[in-house]
Amino acid sequence: MIFFSVVFQSMNGKILKINKDCLNSKIDGIKIKTDTFGDGFDLEKEEELNNWCLERVGKEKFKKGSLRLERMLCDSIREIAKTRKIKIVTVAGTNGKGETCYTLSHLLKKAGVHHALWISPHVMSIRERISFDGELISYEKLKDLLESEYERACSIGEKVSYYELMLCVFVKYVLSFDNDFLKVLILEVGIGGRIDGVNLFDADLTAITSISRDHQDLLGVGYKKILFEKLGITRVSAPLVTNFELEYLREITRNFVEDFAKDFSREREKGSFNWIDLFEVAVSKKEDNFSKRNRRLAYVLFKILEQLEQDGKNAREVVDQINQQQVDYEKIPFFKGRNEELDYFGAKFVFIGSHNLDGVRKLLHFANRADQNERFDYALIALSKRSYEEEPFFIFKLFAGNSSLAQKIIFTSFEHTKAFHFSSDFFKKFSDSSGIEKDSLQYISYIEDWESFVTNKEELQGKRVLVTGSYYFVGTVQTYLFNKV
Repeated sequence: MIFFSVVFQSMNGKILKINKDCLNSKIDGIKIKTDTFGDGFDLEKEEELNNWCLERVGKEKFKKGSLRLERMLCDSIREIAKTRKIKIVTVAGTNGKGETCYTLSHLLKKAGVHHALWISPHVMSIRERISFDGELISYEKLKDLLESEYERACSIGEKVSYYELMLCVFVKYVLSFDNDFLKVLILEVGIGGRIDGVNLFDADLTAITSISRDHQDLLGVGYKKILFEKLGITRVSAPLVTNFELEYLREITRNFVEDFAKDFSREREKGSFNWIDLFEVAVSKKEDNFSKRNRRLAYVLFKILEQLEQDGKNAREVVDQINQQQVDYEKIPFFKGRNEELDYFGAKFVFIGSHNLDGVRKLLHFANRADQNERFDYALIALSKRSYEEEPFFIFKLFAGNSSLAQKIIFTSFEHTKAFHFSSDFFKKFSDSSGIEKDSLQYISYIEDWESFVTNKEELQGKRVLVTGSYYFVGTVQTYLFNKV
């Protein structure tokens, strides 16, 4: 048998502009189910903005040091803190923080609470990073703010990174609203917590979704060091909500909270430091899939926000009330790169980003528990570069050793500065050292040209196709399919 088959074919596309009228409706064989696009996805404008950023601040990568952002943002953050009654929610975690933030935004919008959302990185559109009440910032507004903030950075001699420039744009966007208009800011941490730019804000409510071994070159090796970096977002006066399945992580957090409170005995006596873990109080359960865990966490944050103005109300009291309610988490829509669906000429594509080892384990864990009839026909997978050099090998091994996800698993590579590219040496190493018998891998293949595969209408007619792995790959495939309409 041929262990990995390679296909070569090129295809050209056209530019597509998507407006809100086409969402959730049939258009020439296309049906999109998503809650994440604003007024118009425009590939030309996306490329224009991305090229503008690339020429001035380079590709997105972590840049050590926080003084640049402090000098750029200290006055603006001080103005937000002193003159505006805005509650700030900071969400950290290895996996799940994006879905948690999106879900909290959805709940606030339904409740009529004006808010702004900061997300990083984006999946498909650069505009995803900045939104107001669920509406993405316009291309025109984003371009104006990028230009003005870049000029300001240059004028004071600051060489900001891509991430830092976008965060400056977000803060300036927040300041463009009237003083009393915005009520909540939702901030997704980029990397870690303590050293991330959003930690310049003093949060009123903090959350950590999960912990696993990722970005260990920046955060340290092992759960404990990674957790301590993420706990850096905490404030003594702000409730902390965690969603840790491992008792080990809860014990570390418990010790951290106790030591932290001892340094602020006056606040501790007032009972102002509240920490609650959703597994410890049985809001989250081991049998829950990762999406439900994130949604439950977001709902708890939403209910705590409602009570922040009431003296004496702490996180545990809010959770006790939630445990007595029947909350239908299934009615909450899916968001960018997280169980999104696209019907494309008879094929159903499902997009689930699963970019690191822990994310892949969770995806496969719940695939193993699903009915065999729920298996995907195909799983199309591409990976991004990882800080731990061997991680792509182990991710590949996890997918390859699990037949419950899809009838056929197809690996591929894609063009992106952060993409991982498979090589003949990689496959030889896998064949020699994975410990998986080749005869059990007949459902695995590798293709070079994923574009031809996703647009093969005859092959995919009536099929369910999971697109997973790197979020950058998920966004690349979505852009390509929309561009082919």
